[in-house]
This record gives sequence, C-alpha cells and structure tokens, in this order.
Amino acid sequence: MNKRLTVLLALTLVCALLLAACGKERPEAEPQAADAQGQTAAPTVQPLEVSLTAADLTYNTWSSPNGLTVNLSATPSQHEDSHSAEFVIRVGDVEELRVPCEWDGTAYTATADLNAKNGYGYYLVIRNESGASQELTVDSPDTMKQPLLVNMADALEAYCTLNVETANINDGVLTVDSGSVMVQAPAVTVDGKAVTCTDAALVLTLDEHEIGRVSLTLMPVGANGGYEQALRGTPFEVGELADGQELKLRLEATLSDGQVLTAVGTTWLYSGGELQGTVG
Repeated sequence: MNKRLTVLLALTLVCALLLAACGKERPEAEPQAADAQGQTAAPTVQPLEVSLTAADLTYNTWSSPNGLTVNLSATPSQHEDSHSAEFVIRVGDVEELRVPCEWDGTAYTATADLNAKNGYGYYLVIRNESGASQELTVDSPDTMKQPLLVNMADALEAYCTLNVETANINDGVLTVDSGSVMVQAPAVTVDGKAVTCTDAALVLTLDEHEIGRVSLTLMPVGANGGYEQALRGTPFEVGELADGQELKLRLEATLSDGQVLTAVGTTWLYSGGELQGTVG
C-alpha cells in the first residue's frame, strides 16, 4: 500500500472517531420540582408528632394578693436541638401571655407573671426547623388538673361574713341569740405554708365608738382555707342607751399573711327600749 494512502486512511479514521464522540448527548442535571406556574416548590414541612410525658405547674406568691408567678416544667416525648417552644396562657380565646421556653436538658421550662383571673388555660407550643408546630395542653378549664391555677381569682380571694339572725337587749346587755361567722383565707400557700386565720373577734360600736369586743374560736372547714363558727347567746355590755343611738356589730379577722378582713353584720337603732332598723 502506498505510504501516502496509509496516512490518509489513518487520518480519516481519527476524524470519524472524533465526530462520533461529539455526537453523544451530555447528561443534564435533574430539574427541581416545580408547581403549575413553573415556580420552584417550597421545601417540605416535616410534621411534628409530640406528646407530653410529664408536665408540672408550680407557683410563687406575690407581695400583694393580686396574682401569682406560674412556673412550667414540661417533658416532651421527643426533642431535637432544632426544636423551640413557647409557654402560652389564655383565658377563653384571649391570649394573656406568650413566653419563650428554655430547654434544661430534660424539659422545657418557663415562668409567667399572671394577674388574678378565673378560667386560665396553660399550653406548650413546640416548633421544628421546618416551621411545623404542635400545641399541647398542660392544664385548662376542661382538664382542671390544678383548679387553684386555673381559677386563680377564686384561689386568691379572702373575705369574711357575719350573719346575725336574732338579737335582744335587756338590762343593758345586748345578746346575739343566733347567727354565724365565716372566714375564707386564700387557698394558695405563702412560702410553702397555708394561709390561716390567726385571730377573729366580734366588735360592737356605739355611735362609731368601740364599746365591746368578743374573741372567737373559729374551726377550719374543709381544705381550702375556710373557717366557721356559730353564734349562740353572745353577750355585750352596753349600759344605758338613749333613743336614737346606733349600735353596729362587725367581724374582724386577721390572717397569717397579714391581711385584716372586716364585715359589718348588723346595724341597730335604739328606740323606746328596743332595737330597730336591723340591717344584715
């Protein structure tokens, strides 16, 4: 074979091989998922499926009887570092407060200062990094695990009542024949101690001047800070009275947290040797 022809055949073979290689299609990168308008779809939101394995609400009392500081500790069934949580408090559909939670290695914790209201609901809202959230009930009017914190206003309320049913005056002595007194201390504790009634007395005034005082021994009723005592034949020395003078009987009660409660039971007008115009 002619040398020139051999070279020509070799060049022809090389060109053929190069043309074959160039004709192959290059693989393209897979396109991202797009919606009907051709826009790139948003990242998938990963749902949360979390429950509470433990949840606890405790409280601290304020220096005034108008509210409590509520402390949350809630342990979820699962936790990841990318999760976050908030302590949400509502009364009905109205959100009262929303507080970010901290993770202490075992549970979510948070603290909320709340005024005295009834109907509080306490919730934990957990979110993951994709934006999905889940609300878990810690306590509410429907569950009522801790009625004291759900109906806080009732738990903080302190009051007393004096009911005089019958009374008479004879020879300068006013006698309460029948009646009753009641003292309601707050159901919450102060520094871990229950609030008690430490002192109670009936006070009689004549024209707004104290003329008699009788100490009472009240008995606790139930476990919610209630105290009662029946009145039977309780006497007060009043001396000689003039027509038109006013007698008033009130109850005074002192609680262990320093509160002093008062309640007027009856006001009498002395006329013609009798008590008239009884109110109470």
